[in-house]
Amino acid sequence: MRICISIGEYTSNPYYVPGLEVPAFCIEELCVLLTENAVLLDETLLSRSLVDWIRLECCLPELADALTPLVQKSGTVSALVVMILEYVGLYSPEEIGECHKVLLSGAGLSSIEKHKRQIDGMVREKKYRQAVRGYQSLVRKWEDVKSDDAAKLPAGEVLASIHHNMGVAYAGMMKYHLAAEAFLRAEQICPEEREHSMSYLAAKRMELSDEEYVALAADHLDQFRNSLVLEKTMDALNKAWKMSPEAKRLEERGSVHDTQSESYFEENGRIMAGLMASYRESVGE
Repeated sequence: MRICISIGEYTSNPYYVPGLEVPAFCIEELCVLLTENAVLLDETLLSRSLVDWIRLECCLPELADALTPLVQKSGTVSALVVMILEYVGLYSPEEIGECHKVLLSGAGLSSIEKHKRQIDGMVREKKYRQAVRGYQSLVRKWEDVKSDDAAKLPAGEVLASIHHNMGVAYAGMMKYHLAAEAFLRAEQICPEEREHSMSYLAAKRMELSDEEYVALAADHLDQFRNSLVLEKTMDALNKAWKMSPEAKRLEERGSVHDTQSESYFEENGRIMAGLMASYRESVGE
């Protein structure tokens, strides 16, 4: 267990990191905000108001003095954050190094791209419902920026990727019709990106009956060609699944069913309860 000694003062006048709506009432809370939202930080953090807050509210003039040159001479966000984290000592050198990598990887990205990165992380963590809401918010923000000043928007591929990853999140919730719609929007924005059309077909493959899917694939030559590739991919995935520990476990469950019926159903109940809990967590229910 690591013991961290609090430094500075706990203030009644909080600091709000630009772009975030969570208040920091002490330097340790600021450190938590900076590390957990590193992907969203930008040059607006390099402000005199932050230095003044650290000096006057947290009563840490030494840290404020060290940060002043970074603010006055256009230092980098990564240098400022690392200096704060190292001074406070709340995180290990390894954790600070990871935060530094995130900051460097986000340098030069637009606000939309940074928020997208954060939401992409939700998909990787299987927080699908949160991710969908985040992507929907990004699409609305895109439209707002487009109406004000389209020149500030990143390349169209970013919008296509937002819709594509929204489709991935929907597929994770087994809402394949919504996943297909999202993949189709991505394909319409970037028709040259084959992954969008392949994902669209895969979602329709899961949504439709065999007859309906065959009719869909036969409608257009490109879709037919892609469907052939998709079927090969599905076959490979099925073969890989049959060799997986999970498949072997199911095989063993079958033999238990033949000899120990009562224990079979008891164990099935436990497995189903675990799967249901995992699904509810992923969709935010």
